[in-house]
Amino acid sequence: MASEAATRTNSLLALLNFAAALALAFLAWQLAKTGYLLKNKKETPPRPEFYDWVDPAKGVKILMFYPAEAAITEGDTATICFGVANAKAVRIEPPIDRLWPTINRCIADSPSRDTRYTLTAEDAQGRQVTESFVLKVLPDPARAPRIAWFRKSRETVDNGKRIFTVCFRVWNSTSVHFNPPLLPDSALFEGCLYAAPDKTTTYTLTATGRHGEKVQQTLTLEVP
Repeated sequence: MASEAATRTNSLLALLNFAAALALAFLAWQLAKTGYLLKNKKETPPRPEFYDWVDPAKGVKILMFYPAEAAITEGDTATICFGVANAKAVRIEPPIDRLWPTINRCIADSPSRDTRYTLTAEDAQGRQVTESFVLKVLPDPARAPRIAWFRKSRETVDNGKRIFTVCFRVWNSTSVHFNPPLLPDSALFEGCLYAAPDKTTTYTLTATGRHGEKVQQTLTLEVP
């Protein structure tokens, strides 16, 4: 009987030891899991300052102001985008369209030459902020001035004096100039003129385009 009781006691102790070991293992696993989660917990990143644009305390702000194209060709249309915050009024110089405060808007313009655009945003208290950029306008070769011809058409002699008929034609020109003068500067694009030099003379025709660009061609009239 004593031996049987001892056996039951030993079995009970073994069962209790196993239960205790199992409980300790579970506790250790929980602690390890908690430590891992704490170690790898991702902290909430701070709110980016950019999102504070809606805070009136930040004051009037230009969020963006840029051209969609770094440069355009003469005659093409540029896209200009802007956005402001906490503004009561906006304007762009040179003036483009009718504007109002918005966080994102794009408008079109067709400058004929390099142009600096300036955006001004103003709040209810009259405080202003500005930004600007320069949009490059490249010349269009098809619109550049050119001289189709500048040539002698006819030559006659009158009382021993040589008289030449000189004809010319230009394209995309706002004015033509002759040196030595054959006629005052004018906007003619085609015509024939008379020249009666006393000696062999070289004439220069200069055609000027809309933006001041110039092209030239020479013609020599020989007098024996």
